[in-house]
Amino acid sequence: MNVALIVLSWNGAAWLPTCFRAIAAQTRRPDQVMLVDNGSTDDSVAVVQQLFPDVVVVQNVRNLGFGAGMNVGLKQLMHTTPPDVVVLLNQDTEVSPTWLEALLAPFDDPQVAMVGAKAWFADGVTLQHAGGEVSYPRATTRHYGYGERDDGQYDERRDTDYVTGAAVALRIAPFALIGWFDEGYNPAYFEEVDVAFRLRAAGYRVVYEPTATLRHAESSSTTEFEAGRMAHRHRIRFVLKHYATAAVWHDFLPAEHAHAQASAGSFEARVLKVSYADALLQLPDTLQARAETGAAPFTPSEQRRLAHALAELRRMIIETEVRLRQL
Repeated sequence: MNVALIVLSWNGAAWLPTCFRAIAAQTRRPDQVMLVDNGSTDDSVAVVQQLFPDVVVVQNVRNLGFGAGMNVGLKQLMHTTPPDVVVLLNQDTEVSPTWLEALLAPFDDPQVAMVGAKAWFADGVTLQHAGGEVSYPRATTRHYGYGERDDGQYDERRDTDYVTGAAVALRIAPFALIGWFDEGYNPAYFEEVDVAFRLRAAGYRVVYEPTATLRHAESSSTTEFEAGRMAHRHRIRFVLKHYATAAVWHDFLPAEHAHAQASAGSFEARVLKVSYADALLQLPDTLQARAETGAAPFTPSEQRRLAHALAELRRMIIETEVRLRQL
């Protein structure tokens, strides 16, 4: 099995030496290692070139975000020596010595197309990720075990809705078949959820492997507001891209309305208000992405109804904010 590993970096000079030293210490080393740099303004590229000269470096001229940045590396791999499995890793991770060996084990089953790891926070005790769940109908996501002390409660290999893109292995043939990452989830959030959904829809398995372990610092320069804004905007894109039309009308929109109403006056409502506007502006692109999946399209009148629904959700929050200020 030929295995390629891609690390995506952006201003990660402080993290990259730890990340690549852990990769070099693997009991099963990857056959190819690549750094895709997303237009860093620090010494990320120079640090890797100096300390790890065997790493192939690909430099993007600007920050393309997670999906588009990784797609650049994936396409380059396909033009050189296409691997059987590609492993994607965040710059702020430190993988355990047997991580890659364990991560590859589930691929003995040819129906397994996506495998994720157990991730701890930097303390190596507190769980960050042990598989992921997507809740219906609003498509909210959660990581199993998040914030819990790891006492072995998530030590069974199992199928899961999705696994975090911070450290994920993908069988290249089905991944290429479904079309790589959707770059509309820019700059981040929901790319791996979308991939997992498409792979499972194509008949493949998404697996959480607990013996593949790592520490993930989860560093970010994104504010809580912007992180929430991206997450909600991309959650809506995911729903409108993949849900059956009846599910959007009868399940998603009523649940979304009820949640927005219950959130009135809160931080969540302020985030939702902007996210609904974003989703409305991106609706044409989202509907084009839906068409590319082969899902039943929304009719022109339904498209107008969708736009009206998103505008109404935003309007409801604004009117509630006005009433609360008047009290």
